[in-house]
Amino acid sequence: MNNNAAIKSLVTFAVVVVLALFFGYFLTGLNGRFNLDFSDPLDDVVVIMAAVLAFPLLLRWHYEMLLFSVNANMIVFFLPGQAPLWLSVVPLSFGIAILHRTLTKNTHFISVPQVTWSLLFLVAVIVVTGKMTGLGLRTIGGDMYGGKRYVYLLFAILAYFALTARRIPPERAKWCIGLFLLGGVTNIIGDLLPYVPSWSYFIFWLFPPSGTDIVRGLDPDAVRFSGAYTAIGFVVMFMLAIYGIRGIFSGGKIGRLILFCILFPFGLLGGFRSYIIIFGVIFLVQFFLEGLYRTRLLPKLAAVVIIAIIALFPLTPRLPFAVQRALSVVPLPLQIDPAAQVDAQNSWDWRVKIWEAVVPQIPQYFWLGRGYLITALDYNFLMGGDAAVHSAVAEDEGMTVSDDFHNGPLTILIPLGIWGAIGFLWFLFASARIFYANYRYSLPDLQTMNTFMFAAFISKAFYFLVIYGSFYGDLLQFTAWLGLSVSLNGGVCRPARARPIAPQPVKPLGFRRFPPAPAPAFQRRTG
Repeated sequence: MNNNAAIKSLVTFAVVVVLALFFGYFLTGLNGRFNLDFSDPLDDVVVIMAAVLAFPLLLRWHYEMLLFSVNANMIVFFLPGQAPLWLSVVPLSFGIAILHRTLTKNTHFISVPQVTWSLLFLVAVIVVTGKMTGLGLRTIGGDMYGGKRYVYLLFAILAYFALTARRIPPERAKWCIGLFLLGGVTNIIGDLLPYVPSWSYFIFWLFPPSGTDIVRGLDPDAVRFSGAYTAIGFVVMFMLAIYGIRGIFSGGKIGRLILFCILFPFGLLGGFRSYIIIFGVIFLVQFFLEGLYRTRLLPKLAAVVIIAIIALFPLTPRLPFAVQRALSVVPLPLQIDPAAQVDAQNSWDWRVKIWEAVVPQIPQYFWLGRGYLITALDYNFLMGGDAAVHSAVAEDEGMTVSDDFHNGPLTILIPLGIWGAIGFLWFLFASARIFYANYRYSLPDLQTMNTFMFAAFISKAFYFLVIYGSFYGDLLQFTAWLGLSVSLNGGVCRPARARPIAPQPVKPLGFRRFPPAPAPAFQRRTG
């Protein structure tokens, strides 16, 4: 029996090695360069065979791949349009979940009706709007642009159902939330393009360059590391989710505190003011939800914040340009570099100009949204390099034509009309109730993670509705965070009900605690 198993293992290993060499030869070619051409039928056979061999791995690890792909900055390079990894993993994972549910009777999707109906309503709005305003995908040969955004929205909704296809066991909660958040660390790889040798450029087939943004007209050293900003942000969120503010600042673990204090400032190298706003809201809300305002930690943190603010005044002029740009949002009289201050102000003025031009269009698209379709003529003339920055008329800017208004509510009202806004608000309201219930009635082992996710949801919703948002780009974050919360808690947590005490029997009046000893079975006669 053991010999047969060993022989089968050796045969399997030999077949896999031969197929791996075969795939490597045809994927790289004789010159060591990527040479995959889908017009060749042999290449199609190679891809199909590779998919068949990978299918057992997908059956086993598709859910973990789904968690990792949501925040990972990776693309499927052999698909048209450089589709992000999650766009391929979501339907794959959902399909495997449906197959598993069909074959196994004791498995089922986690049902939360209030969320399901709101998402189905959004699906109806998106499909009807696309049908009435037109659909087109340039990546598959169409002559129109913008259809990919419908795909992003529909697959973002599908991601919620794929994530709620199973219950995450409490003992695997930290592992799964680590996959979900630390997948975002891959964003930093895109910042490495200018600093790695040319022979390693193949890495960027999978990890697209985020581009170290050299600000126009300034010193080339004024670089904004957008990938590092995102990656460090996810690491900070992971620490807040696993340890909480209490576990970082008062848990007696000095290593956590040092790591947090070192990592957090490096996120400012992205130069984004949103970094301070988002994490400021998360920190304040989580601090309140953990009840730390009633502890001795409050005056200690207040003292640390005051010391940090005092230290900022002499240090700010010596900080990198990107850090100064991010600090320009702080309402303090800091000595910000005038160039950084002007750059941040110009960005704000540009957004205000777009909003002033777009808001009067709301009545026109109130009942039926404009949709996401863009003609080839609009794209060629208005979506060129820096078109949005240098256009003289706000209505004709590239960002405006592409429905990227740098404002969350406008990116719903103009493309999808009032019905899209109703559907999204319905979804937000249902999500808020679920996040609160899972925080309020959480299991003790999941309390810290549920507290953080509720704080992160409040921060994300505030930022989207008030400061900046893009509906087709941000919907995945809302549905994925909610799907993760539902999966971790097995649905919506409910308050525990106390069991009623069974009535005790009434003691009779003649009851004696110690009954008399029984009489002997016989008595010996004497005399």
